Amino acid sequence: MNGSHEVKASFLSGLYCAEGFTPAMQKNDKTPKPLGLNMSKRKRLEKEFKEFTLQLEKILKDLNIDYSVL
Repeated sequence: MNGSHEVKASFLSGLYCAEGFTPAMQKNDKTPKPLGLNMSKRKRLEKEFKEFTLQLEKILKDLNIDYSVL
């Protein structure tokens, strides 16, 4: 959380490699679809997962990356 911009970007890159959707194009084959993460945790880790998602949101904000949570 307190790492440099480079460390945060590297962490996010690693997370995307582990949990990210395969990049794809829209049906028009010209526009890329947004990158996404697919993450889930066991019910007993719900509190920790919520904390992790808040930390991830902070990293994305620090890197000026627009995001949405579904």
